[in-house]
Amino acid sequence: GVRVVGNPSRSSVLSKLSHPDAVLCRSNAATIDEVLAAHTTGTKVHLEGDGTEMLALARAAQRMQDGQPAEHPELAAFPDWAAVQAYAENDPNGTDLAVAVRMIDGYGAGTVIEAIEGTVPAADAQLVVSTAHKSKGLEWAKVRVADDFRQPRDPKSGELLPIPKDMAMLGYVAVTRGREVLDTGGL
Repeated sequence: GVRVVGNPSRSSVLSKLSHPDAVLCRSNAATIDEVLAAHTTGTKVHLEGDGTEMLALARAAQRMQDGQPAEHPELAAFPDWAAVQAYAENDPNGTDLAVAVRMIDGYGAGTVIEAIEGTVPAADAQLVVSTAHKSKGLEWAKVRVADDFRQPRDPKSGELLPIPKDMAMLGYVAVTRGREVLDTGGL
């Protein structure tokens, strides 16, 4: 594998962080976890990318749960929220939609909507939450990697599997965003 080495002209450390400038997540669902956690501590939080996709899904879920049409392209094929849930439950690939549905069901659509609507612009934030993907090209002094970066395991044996290239590249993006302190979290 490739070994990532810090810039020798810059002093930086690996350390646990209780107050990072940014938290980087693998999935959109984990960004909502982090935003909700920030809200509970009264931390002004910015969601990089503004969570518009997740917000649209949560609003569509709320409409479907109220017996109204989804008005969302990803959910248009489903007759009701129960059909969306059945799809998510039986989706072996864990697609983004399935992950989002489980998250919306876990928190409730209203909570997800409130979490995203309660975020602030980046300039006003004490904490930035982002997916690693949306953090490309950005950097912060102190970065924590969220716990949703996990090495894949064989579902039968539980043995660790090789990390797929796309996941390794995403991990690389995440660990190269911090200038001073990196908390590797789930990596």
